[in-house]
Amino acid sequence: YLSVGLGYEAWLRDIQDTQISGTTVSGYSEFYQVSYLKLGVVYDSIGSSNFKLGLKYPFKVNEVVGWSHYGYKNPALAPVSEVSLYAAWIYQFSKKWGVHLFYDSYSFKESPREPLINSDGTAATDSTTEDPLHVHQPDSFQHSFGTLISYHF
Repeated sequence: YLSVGLGYEAWLRDIQDTQISGTTVSGYSEFYQVSYLKLGVVYDSIGSSNFKLGLKYPFKVNEVVGWSHYGYKNPALAPVSEVSLYAAWIYQFSKKWGVHLFYDSYSFKESPREPLINSDGTAATDSTTEDPLHVHQPDSFQHSFGTLISYHF
């Protein structure tokens, strides 16, 4: 049968400070909010398992980058959505207990470039050329695999 779903997810990605070849690279946080539509098929096999396979389209994506501790306003970015896949196998081994194996994904194209703004509201510029600085989210992908044990009461 056909399956249609509407969903919302939010997550915080915390990128830690690190050292690369003796150079300190500063970390920052990214907060994502994604509203999406799922369209798929569900196959109920004989017995107690079913399979789900479908497409997911994020129709609204917001990303806020936490740069305020560096003296900038936190830029708000809008990565461009692409269709991605999801799949699941669900096995009920009793009326109350089940196991789920799943795959989920997101795919985003580069966001539009946004001007980097200092905390005082002025445009941030390159210290050498005085050109305005911009920020963007590059192409990015997320692939999630997981297992769930479920208990129905």
